Amino acid sequence: MIKFFILAGLSVFFCISPLLADDKAPVKITVHVDRSLTEEPQWVYWIGRVESEFYFLDSCYLEKGKEFFSLEHVFTDDSEDYSTWLTFSKKGPVQAVMHVEDGDEITVYIDENIGIFPRAKGSITVEEAYREVLEKYKVRDAIKRLEDSLSIAKDEKSIGEIAQALD
Repeated sequence: MIKFFILAGLSVFFCISPLLADDKAPVKITVHVDRSLTEEPQWVYWIGRVESEFYFLDSCYLEKGKEFFSLEHVFTDDSEDYSTWLTFSKKGPVQAVMHVEDGDEITVYIDENIGIFPRAKGSITVEEAYREVLEKYKVRDAIKRLEDSLSIAKDEKSIGEIAQALD
């Protein structure tokens, strides 16, 4: 009788325990790299920060001429999103930042002109960060044009109008 209760208890435990487990979906990143960055082989590291600790999440040895690679990681802590970045050992970005969430499947595009936030698809957070950077570039360029106009303006009226537009 005791064997029956033990077996029944174990059966219930093994049937219910998968339902209680908090299985997190892996974050998958496929990175498309411009050929100019793969003229020589190099390592690419995916680094993450959770609270105040830094982790190597995954890495890849990027062969000469290779145009894409994939990385994957399952986060085990209880955060909702994670601050991560890609670092290239020789040529490429030192910090291509991506805020990712469990289950994200992201395609990232890296070239020589990449800013801190890469162009990407598959994650609203990463795509939004990229759009915000593009907007900042547009505003910065507009301010630069106005400043340049101010430096070459000759008459008081033009200088006043440009200065007012800058404020």
